[in-house]
Amino acid sequence: MKRSFLIFASFIIPYVLSGMIGQQGKCSEDCPLVVTDWSPRGIIEDVHPTITATIKSLCGAKVSLSSVEMFFDGSSVSPVVSQDNSGVTVIYIPGSNLPDMKTYEVTLRARDEEGNLSEKTWNFHVPFFY
Repeated sequence: MKRSFLIFASFIIPYVLSGMIGQQGKCSEDCPLVVTDWSPRGIIEDVHPTITATIKSLCGAKVSLSSVEMFFDGSSVSPVVSQDNSGVTVIYIPGSNLPDMKTYEVTLRARDEEGNLSEKTWNFHVPFFY
């Protein structure tokens, strides 16, 4: 029994370790970019909201800043994109007040430097204001 475990371990451990070493600083389907914070969401009481999101990598991959895209209600918009130690921050402020009684959709896309795509879509609703 001990001998078969040693043979098994001698083949498996290097394979596992090589996979773990390969993940350092890279992203893959097992370690995608994630949007950790996003707003607004749900029902909001602001007809001129600031739309924000933070993108991070759980495995140390760098976000390609030029790949960041934001769509607001199906239209491509030009957000401000910045990076610091906590991740990549994306900010968009609509040019005018949003009509009330409507649900809005935001989609954020980004790629890491290896080209792996991550996407997050969320909604928020502006209720009736009088």
